[in-house]
Amino acid sequence: MSTQANVSQYFGKIIVVASIAALGLVFYFRNSGEAPHESEPGEKGKGNGSVQREKQGAEKTPVAKRIVDTKSYGRLALLNAFHSLDRVVVEYSLGTTIFRSRQFLIQENATLARQFVEEVQASQNQNSLVALRGALDQLLKTPGGNMPPEHLGKLMQLPGGEPVAARRQNVEILQTFQRILSQRILQLQALFAIDVLGHKFEEQLAGQFETSGIEITRPEGMPSKDEADTRRVLRYLELSGTRFLLAICGNAALNKHTENVHSGQLQPIYRQALNAALDPANRRFRTIATYLLEDTDGEKGTGRFRESPDGWVALVRFSGALPRAKLYSDWRQGMNEEQADELLYSPGFNPHMQVVLRESDLPEPDRPAATVGLPLVIVDQIRSDNIKLKAPALKHNAVLFLNDDIAADWHAIVDGEKARVLRANNQSSAVYLAPGESERVIEFNKKKPQE
Repeated sequence: MSTQANVSQYFGKIIVVASIAALGLVFYFRNSGEAPHESEPGEKGKGNGSVQREKQGAEKTPVAKRIVDTKSYGRLALLNAFHSLDRVVVEYSLGTTIFRSRQFLIQENATLARQFVEEVQASQNQNSLVALRGALDQLLKTPGGNMPPEHLGKLMQLPGGEPVAARRQNVEILQTFQRILSQRILQLQALFAIDVLGHKFEEQLAGQFETSGIEITRPEGMPSKDEADTRRVLRYLELSGTRFLLAICGNAALNKHTENVHSGQLQPIYRQALNAALDPANRRFRTIATYLLEDTDGEKGTGRFRESPDGWVALVRFSGALPRAKLYSDWRQGMNEEQADELLYSPGFNPHMQVVLRESDLPEPDRPAATVGLPLVIVDQIRSDNIKLKAPALKHNAVLFLNDDIAADWHAIVDGEKARVLRANNQSSAVYLAPGESERVIEFNKKKPQE
């Protein structure tokens, strides 16, 4: 199926055919140069496919199948739900105009270029912009930039049409205008796609993922601040174990555009639009796959994903997320909720190296620097009323962290003995483990164990 047909399926009857045809050209990119998907740090299943999930049905959506196949218990989030970050990245990536031609060192040309950019950026009318692009294409094919008077009059009425008409015989300037116009069309369509994905996610897709046993991270759990802070959002994704994101800004066209804009910069930072805009220092975002979001036949309004290299919707992996279960040899204890949040969201805190506990009567860490070398926790089972983990033998004390919301009716058992459930990182659970010479089985149950 052609790219044009694919995009047509995605937007359905909402976008006119002319807009779809223009997008078919823009989206003829491939998402190349991405790093391979890395294995999940800090959590393993027991063998191949033996880990029990509470719900099945990943075959219903290829996105869910991709996530389940990683054998990760990481959560999924819609990026735009967090301070509209999907929109922020799109506007960052597509809102910058770079004039590389020396033609624009001439004052008159620079003035016309500014007028063109202002008018095109101000326009929300995609049909007018598509019509302007058609006129530009025709001028570039016409020797000398000749145009019938009636066509010239129509061109002058379009946003950005006057600068185009004034330089209709200058191929280099017209090519620059064409590039800027394509960028603006792509921006408008990407912003529209964000709105479509957001609506579909809340109305239908979240339920599909939950049916497949994939938990959804929502911004309600993030401690509130007055200002929108990207760093706080990234830290919340870390702390909540949000390893997967659905976003428009991770697709092939946006990533390719980012590479082109930053062509002189070091790689691989600018191979991924999210890294360039949100995480240039750590580069923790990688696109796993891209999808078209379609309506299923016979089920009006039901969203369905189909994997496609030209798809609008990207499944993005965030490698900074904490695993579902993890051992720590270092902890900070005795902090109230406000103190814990202040520490957890501070720039210098590393949630992968230290866990914060509300309780204050635990032994101090024997080997606080040993967290980085601790073995992985094996996840045997995760159900709504029972979670079963296995921890290796340790010669020093440790805290086993469970990245699940703590609840009053949860109880822990370590090797058959009742253990105290600790409040970790304000929202999660943990148990203290004394040194031991053998592997230990840790269970968290919602039902109180029999005495």
